[in-house]
Amino acid sequence: MQKNAMRWKIMITCLLSLGLTGCQLIPVEEELPAAPVIQEYEAEEYEQAVVVRGNLVLEEKIMCRYVPAKQESLAFEVSGEYIENIYVTEGQQVQAGQLLAELVKNDLPQQISDQEYQLQVLTLEKEHVMENRTLELQRQDIWLSRLSGKELEKQQRQKEDIEEDFEEQLQEIEDSLYIGELRLAELKEELSKRQIYAGIDGIVTYVRWTEDGQLSVEEQKMITIADMSTTAFKVAGEDAIYFPVGTQVVITRSSGKEVHTAVAIEAASLGVNTSATENTPEEAFQVAYFQLDQPDPTLEEGDSGYIVVELDSREDVLYVDKAALKTADNRQFVYVLNEDGWKVMQDVTTGLETEKYIEITSGLEEGDSVLLE
Repeated sequence: MQKNAMRWKIMITCLLSLGLTGCQLIPVEEELPAAPVIQEYEAEEYEQAVVVRGNLVLEEKIMCRYVPAKQESLAFEVSGEYIENIYVTEGQQVQAGQLLAELVKNDLPQQISDQEYQLQVLTLEKEHVMENRTLELQRQDIWLSRLSGKELEKQQRQKEDIEEDFEEQLQEIEDSLYIGELRLAELKEELSKRQIYAGIDGIVTYVRWTEDGQLSVEEQKMITIADMSTTAFKVAGEDAIYFPVGTQVVITRSSGKEVHTAVAIEAASLGVNTSATENTPEEAFQVAYFQLDQPDPTLEEGDSGYIVVELDSREDVLYVDKAALKTADNRQFVYVLNEDGWKVMQDVTTGLETEKYIEITSGLEEGDSVLLE
């Protein structure tokens, strides 16, 4: 029994071995390599511009504003004093010399009144002394006409003494008057620093808002007066040099809808003192005013506009969008496409440049295409 069992084990083992070997003898299916991915060629696209021939004009927009040519800004001349009254409101018509506002005056008006009275007294006293001197000297002359010899000499010396005494009195009064007038001037100046008066006829266009108990600030603008009869368009600063007197211009309102024709006029014709400085030092002697050919009642103070000025021009020249121009290492060039479609550099020289275009003087021909980047 044992021998038979041993034989069966040997046979099973052999069969298993043959089965495994047979599996290994089955041919394996060949795997083909993956096909290469063929990508379609896409040429890079560029935004291009064409070189054209024509007239090139360099222009500049000069801003202007519709304002009163004659106006003044007023302020108190002392700080730290209570504001007592502001007598005007915006839009109110005022006249030169009119009191517009003032600070608390304390007893300044009374001091001024007392000082003026004292000066009046001194003036009357001076007149009285002068009258007495005249009468006394006349009386002395009568006595002298009746005397002779030593009595005459004595009376002449007495007259000289009397005259000298009157001169001393008059000098003393003159000194008091001089000192009194200086004091009165100081008091009036102190009061004027606390008051604001209109210097011109016009309309109040600005009043600073104040509240009860507010203190003054020296030179802080409180009130602005404008003479609206002198309202005109104004260009201030370096741009004013483009507009000598008599220059005809076209003013376009900032809204772009209204257009006005105007002419540059002298500031003096608007009542502006050209020897005085403007609101800012840089505007002192660089201001141009424009009077409209036809009045426009729709215009309001502060309305803005612009004037187009031709600064330079070229006729029948080549030019291209200046976005195409590149600069590197002191070279000017553009990019173009060669016959094979490759981007290459093309050196150029340039001329007049405007806001959008630039003149090409060499390096390109009319109709050439350049790349914009």
